[in-house]
Amino acid sequence: MRKNKIWILIFLLTGMLSCNKVIKNEEVYDQNTELKNFRETLNNLTTSIGDLSPEIKNNKSLIKQFLNEDLAHQKMLPLISQTKKLLKSFELFENIENMLDNDEKKLIVAGIILYDTEKWRIKNNRPIVNKINLTTTPELERSEITKCLVDAFGLGAGFGLILKGATTMTIEGLVTLAISVSGRALGWVGLAYTAYDLTMCLIEESKD
Repeated sequence: MRKNKIWILIFLLTGMLSCNKVIKNEEVYDQNTELKNFRETLNNLTTSIGDLSPEIKNNKSLIKQFLNEDLAHQKMLPLISQTKKLLKSFELFENIENMLDNDEKKLIVAGIILYDTEKWRIKNNRPIVNKINLTTTPELERSEITKCLVDAFGLGAGFGLILKGATTMTIEGLVTLAISVSGRALGWVGLAYTAYDLTMCLIEESKD
């Protein structure tokens, strides 16, 4: 009888430890925190790119001379990680990851779009997207697609023509559109350039 009690106690303790492990490994992401961390990651990336040459600050097109695909990918790794956390905080990661075929470049584009539009919502006292159903993604109003975002992807007038008549667009739809009509090749170097351009635009915008 005593031996049975000992085994029952061991079983219960094992179950409690397993439960604690699940709880401990459960990841919880706060939207506001991850938005802030995403901006900090963009700032750090921009500083890292700027450190390649003092000339870049005055001529950002020089980025392509100082970066190759491998170096650009290496510098983008923290942004890849933070993008996943940002998308998870909005419960969008699994849905967007599947729709974009787990392409890390496309995920970064989605993260940049989500960050920029949510920044717009906060600035204009619009409610932040919250608890989105995993089977859907939020629709963005045209007014939320900022000039910094359009310029960063080199979308230009063609982007406006494609959007003509459309009032809303989902994040994954905008990612596909941005990649298809972008005036910049969105390899790792192109993405690093885009992230740098967007961050510098946001810095200038914050001064206004």
